[in-house]
Amino acid sequence: VTGEEDEEVKAELKGVKLFIKRGGKEFSSGMLGHVKLLSHNNTHEDRLVFRRELVLKVAMSATIRPAVRCTFDEEQGILRVALKETVKREDAVDPGVCQQVVVYALKRGKSSREDFANFAKAVMGSPQLTAPPVVNAATSII
Repeated sequence: VTGEEDEEVKAELKGVKLFIKRGGKEFSSGMLGHVKLLSHNNTHEDRLVFRRELVLKVAMSATIRPAVRCTFDEEQGILRVALKETVKREDAVDPGVCQQVVVYALKRGKSSREDFANFAKAVMGSPQLTAPPVVNAATSII
């Protein structure tokens, strides 16, 4: 069971290199793997999933929403996905959870420039990136 059973693959690419930057830390060293743009069959929400080569462990699972920032630098061949993730605080003074900015940078790695550009454009075309935020009438101020 992969968690992808109720999702359709809109685009995928093997041999991509992923770099991750969490909070104030530097980017991680890159890891090769397989990235997919999936669409849920019922909710039609898109998400990006990256699995590391050989071990197939999930290194990135990001639901595409208006709050997620995606940029594609075609000249450098980099797709950047920036979002806030909830993390558990290890601070003994103030334990709990907080949010930190995470940047996922995808580079073409072993894939061709054209295939990577087509994948990045499929991600950038996700309707959730441009969808207006959902307003809850019960809690909004008019």
